[in-house]
Amino acid sequence: MKIKTKCNCTQNWDELDTNELLEHLYQGNSSAWNYVCLELIAPLTRQRKYVEMARDLSMELDSLVTQTYMYITKNNYEKLRKYCGDGKFQAWLYFQIKDALKLELKELRGKLQNVVSENETGTPLCKYTEPAECTHENKLHEAEACVWLEELWQQSPMKTFVLLLRAQNGLAADDVSEILGINKANVDQLFSRAKKIMREKRNDAI
Repeated sequence: MKIKTKCNCTQNWDELDTNELLEHLYQGNSSAWNYVCLELIAPLTRQRKYVEMARDLSMELDSLVTQTYMYITKNNYEKLRKYCGDGKFQAWLYFQIKDALKLELKELRGKLQNVVSENETGTPLCKYTEPAECTHENKLHEAEACVWLEELWQQSPMKTFVLLLRAQNGLAADDVSEILGINKANVDQLFSRAKKIMREKRNDAI
């Protein structure tokens, strides 16, 4: 599908709930996909982190939008079908942009960073651990952290998204607020609670 430069659709896509939008996307509705690419994905690629990475790679931001579209639509929308409705759709898209960029980096640099943004069920994952020497003990701590993160996801997808975006991806509270569609105060509150839960799990494991 060729992505248009302007979304002049008659359908008010932002008025549909996510499930209704997904049905149109699964059907390959070009108007729906232009809405997602231009109104949802494109603004996310303008986050400072992506602007800087794109500049370092001499890559146009429009190209990143296209790469993300291709990434989530390949193999009959395989990635898109993993989105199970937990958490905000824009937040899920943010992680797909990240993965699409990593694939681009793999092609350009011949390697892929050892961090994934989702498992087979579509749940975001990350290593919520401080950088440390690669030892058997540290690997065990990382495995525990992934389990704790899964438990946090089951309790509150929104807390998990905030934790990943703030702690793992290094985004400012204002950027997370824009991605998740909540105010900055709520971002700070959710981030504080998520860190507290993770600390308690870590302390219980000691």
